[in-house]
Amino acid sequence: MSIVADNAGNIYGVTYTGGSSANCIGNCGTIFKIAPDGTKSTLYSFVGAPTDAARPVALAMDRHGNLYGVGGDGGAYNYGSVFKLTANGSEALLYSFDPNKIANGIYPSGLAVGKDGNLYGMTQYGGDVACSNGCGTVFRMVPKTGKLTVLHAFLGPSGNDGWQPTGGLTVGPDGMLYGTTIAGGSGANGTVFKMDPVSGAETVLHAFTRTKNDGGYPEAPPVFDSNGNLYGGTMQSAGTDCLGLGCGMLYKIAPDGTYTILYDFGGGGGHVGPYFGVSGTLYLDRRGDVFGITRQGGDYLTCNPPAG
Repeated sequence: MSIVADNAGNIYGVTYTGGSSANCIGNCGTIFKIAPDGTKSTLYSFVGAPTDAARPVALAMDRHGNLYGVGGDGGAYNYGSVFKLTANGSEALLYSFDPNKIANGIYPSGLAVGKDGNLYGMTQYGGDVACSNGCGTVFRMVPKTGKLTVLHAFLGPSGNDGWQPTGGLTVGPDGMLYGTTIAGGSGANGTVFKMDPVSGAETVLHAFTRTKNDGGYPEAPPVFDSNGNLYGGTMQSAGTDCLGLGCGMLYKIAPDGTYTILYDFGGGGGHVGPYFGVSGTLYLDRRGDVFGITRQGGDYLTCNPPAG
């Protein structure tokens, strides 16, 4: 899940369930706002298929204050959708992912507003059918027209570019797109990638191996500090804790490509419980400290990266 903030200090986010519609089990999700004084309000309750999004998993804001997001379910075919909530509170369904057009992707998992004003996102499935239900895609969408273009279809087992992108998508300081896949790559445990938003050319920055000095299953989307360093987290690592899958770790990739493990979680210290580690979006404060959450055990984390 992602949160965004406007210039007035208001925070906006989504909930995967809840809201007023009973069309989904546990309801279809909401968009909420938290004012600087802590006052929370629900801006919109999703209705679900076939006329609306459901299960929102990502949110982004353009320079006009409009909110865009993706629903993991809902839309005309209940395979996910792209939606818009204007600054005046009007919601619209912009695109419905269609299982009969699987090359365009299904089940979206991330969204960002590019420097050109277009929307860029990922789908967990669809695209190349080398994987069951497709290996996932990165797409560009023009907000005004709803036109969707697939920039990249992951190759899965037939290539080393990774597959199943499930974290968020980030626009880097260089205008490139950055994301992660939870599977595939040359190390077979997921990747961190960079992609040109114009050509769709992909560069794998790191392929996870889940060996002694590495993690695996990177779910947290990349974030950047003021020096251009990329930070992320994984759900698994090389340790024997957490059912033998390791408990996850924090990592850093410098602008020159140097990969560093900042912290490896252990199951015995109370940070995380069995199986899964770092989950959701990481955040950096002005000092460069990294904040995030773990899926099980403990409640939150903070890390002080070394200078540089």
